[in-house]
Amino acid sequence: QLMASGEVRRQQPVIRRSIRTRLLVSLLGLTTVSVLALGYLGVNSVRSVGESAQQVSAEALRTQAEEYLRQITTSDAQRTELVLERVRRDAANVARYAASVFERPHIFAAGAYWQAEDHMFVGSDGQYMNGESDVSSAFVPDFVEVDEGVLRALELSAYLDFVFPSTYESDPNTVAIYLATEWETTRYYPNINLGAVVPPDFHVTQRPWYVSAAPGRNPGREVVWSPVYVDATGKGLMVTAAAPVYSGRGEFIGAVGIDVTLQDISASVEAARLLGSGYSFLVDATGHAIALPERGYRDILGRSPEPDEVGADLNEATAEFAPLLAGMLSGAAGFEVVEVGGRELFAAYAPLESTGWSLANVVEAEAVLQAMGALQEGLEESTRTLVLTRILPVAGGILIGMTAIGLLLARRLADPIRGMAAAAQQMGAGRWDVPLPPAGNDEIGVLARAFAGMRSQLRELIGMLEQRVAERTADLARRSTQLEAAAQVAREAAAIRDVGRLLEETVRLISERFGFYHAGIFLVDEAGEYAVLRAASSEGGRRMLARRHKLKVGEVGIVGWVAGSGQPRIALDVGEDAVFFDNPDLPQTRSEMALPLKVRERVIGVLDVQSVEAAAFSDEDVEVLQTLADQVALAIENSRLLEESQRALRELEALYGQRAREAWRERITSQPAAYRYTGVGVEPASPPLSLGTEALPPHRQPVVVQGRDGRQLIAPIRLREQTVGSIVLRQDAEEKGWSPDEIALVEEVGAQIGLALENARLLEEARKRAFWEQTLSSVTDRIRAEAEIDAILEHALEELGRVLGAERAFVQLTPVSGTLTVQGRDDGALREVKE
Repeated sequence: QLMASGEVRRQQPVIRRSIRTRLLVSLLGLTTVSVLALGYLGVNSVRSVGESAQQVSAEALRTQAEEYLRQITTSDAQRTELVLERVRRDAANVARYAASVFERPHIFAAGAYWQAEDHMFVGSDGQYMNGESDVSSAFVPDFVEVDEGVLRALELSAYLDFVFPSTYESDPNTVAIYLATEWETTRYYPNINLGAVVPPDFHVTQRPWYVSAAPGRNPGREVVWSPVYVDATGKGLMVTAAAPVYSGRGEFIGAVGIDVTLQDISASVEAARLLGSGYSFLVDATGHAIALPERGYRDILGRSPEPDEVGADLNEATAEFAPLLAGMLSGAAGFEVVEVGGRELFAAYAPLESTGWSLANVVEAEAVLQAMGALQEGLEESTRTLVLTRILPVAGGILIGMTAIGLLLARRLADPIRGMAAAAQQMGAGRWDVPLPPAGNDEIGVLARAFAGMRSQLRELIGMLEQRVAERTADLARRSTQLEAAAQVAREAAAIRDVGRLLEETVRLISERFGFYHAGIFLVDEAGEYAVLRAASSEGGRRMLARRHKLKVGEVGIVGWVAGSGQPRIALDVGEDAVFFDNPDLPQTRSEMALPLKVRERVIGVLDVQSVEAAAFSDEDVEVLQTLADQVALAIENSRLLEESQRALRELEALYGQRAREAWRERITSQPAAYRYTGVGVEPASPPLSLGTEALPPHRQPVVVQGRDGRQLIAPIRLREQTVGSIVLRQDAEEKGWSPDEIALVEEVGAQIGLALENARLLEEARKRAFWEQTLSSVTDRIRAEAEIDAILEHALEELGRVLGAERAFVQLTPVSGTLTVQGRDDGALREVKE
């Protein structure tokens, strides 16, 4: 053991940061930290007392400031709401009084107090109005017909003169009070000669305050507040309280409105100076300021107010105030701390429940927390004295003593660990037999024994890993070869368009690239009953192909099963598998795999591969070859579709060519045409045209015919492989003959003439067809328009005779009882003949 230990010690590597040094540094560090911790605790004990006092004082001041701001803000909001609550109660009381008047007209006799005919008159613009001598103004727009209902509403609403003045005078903020009814009548106090102020077509029931109080918007029949608005007469911000008026039977009569000026409320809020330096502001439910002092403009909007500016939009507030305004608009009460321009602001807000408005008070935190400076200075002086006179001397002595102890402990602990580190480095280089330091009974000894066990396990594990890597590498190489072969087969198969050649080339490539004993392709017949062998690579397969080998789909063999199920299948030893038959044409087969050839989930065939090796196929082979089978199936289907398209195109061209030949034969027979160029112009010639030559043969190419007095160039006019005419050019014998370019030009002109003639013929046929279809439609419409048999027959004969130019036309009806009735038109007269 001593020798082993010495060998390990001699092989110890160079360690730049040894564990001995780190242990010593750690020990000294722990000592230093402990000393510093004790010093810190001592200092902190002194500081904590002062900080606790300071913190308690600061927290108490902040808590007290927050609570004070919450209470004063809630109180201010309630006080402001009392003003509006009084207006709301006044509106409700007037509405109840108006309901009692309209509900009991027999008690408030209409016209007993105020008669419309004595006080109302028609204004210059057609409105119905009263004079300025009455207590209140009465108004009916010009588009309302004044009937008994309107007069009754006017006379009953006059009884509100007994409550309007007292309600108006009880609140200095009230500007006007009025009643509007469903009869479009308006009773307004004080009397401002309303008929002369508002337009003659003033539609009171469409005013926003009235609509908000009506049943459609106010099913709970509550007193509602309008949005804040700027008064047009210069009274500043206004708001309207609207109370619905219902009869005892629940009928909606109208609404009472009270206009309230917000000048006093706004001035009261803006004049508040909380803690001497704070300010207050009030916002409505839409985020517009009702009251906002100049400091609020600078803090919240970052600007000064414009001259005569009212109702500033606080939704444009700076980002610092955005959370505060969001809380205010939510209708909640709360407290926020806001940082603006290096100043810390305390802000408390509370809602005005009845209106949806919110009131906020803002003060600077510095004004609340001024008492903290002196306490902080005394705490810092006490802490400095404690550190210099007591903590530093004691800490130096402790640090020197712990350094000596640390050197001894570090040596005893570090040497065994350094030995194991050297052994681990040797093991990392592949030397597994390197000796380890002796194991003791302490934790380091346990570590050494565990290290030895780990060495044995690593040696076994690395050997297993090397074996698995080799196997995996071989498997990947095989898979790569298969994928390359599959890609090559698919690529070459995709380039072949003939189905038969495609099948033969595919099985040959599969056998060559994959080394299979046999490869065959079966295609399912049109009835879907049999899988027929169409291509094979082996000698036995070609014998099977010669006798047209086929298998029943879903019943016979692996191929039949795969063709029926659409799923791949493997037989690892076909000769011993009792389910499938032994094939004498392929006696060496030991393994077989059949893969479906599918196109859009439809099985069109089966790819069958066989090997002379037992268990030659695996599930991984199925995945690779199934991909190849899918690509082969697609290539087969594409080739099939191409052949079908080409066959259909040939049939269509043949059919069209036959139709064109018949049409031109009939056309030439019935209407022969010939034209001659005389050197001056073109003139018709009576066919057959005498050219001074023999009959022209149906040449496919232009020919030059040499005569005694000159030569002729005869070029066919061809259309779809048939000659429909000829172009003949004559030239004197002394003239230079035609060049190949001129002959080619004449040939091209003949081809273009053929195409132009065919287009003209098709256009003529289309026009004739359109004419006859139009004629048929006209005749049919004329016949269908008649309901009598005689009229139908008469019009049918008349139209046919007119269209076809017939001198006589007859129609014969089917005999019913042995008597044949014939109606006909002869010289314009309809005759009836019976047989």
